[in-house]
Amino acid sequence: RGDVLARKRDRFRAGLASTRLRLLPCEGTYFQLVDYSTVSSMPEAEFSKWLTAELGVAAIPLSAFYDEPIEHGVVRFCFAKRDDT
Repeated sequence: RGDVLARKRDRFRAGLASTRLRLLPCEGTYFQLVDYSTVSSMPEAEFSKWLTAELGVAAIPLSAFYDEPIEHGVVRFCFAKRDDT
């Protein structure tokens, strides 16, 4: 299972490597944190909604995991998907 997730992670990261998104370190998980501050100044929840509505890509705002809304300019993607997704 670890080999499959590592392959999916590496494929996901390679797909974003040429973008302005900053990929944060990712080990031992099937989520990739991405700093999007060089792409947009939208709040995390708004950026996540925009990604979903406009590009069909689901992201979770990092601020959703805090009791107090703290903006980091970071969203979370799950790469444990089928390759065609």
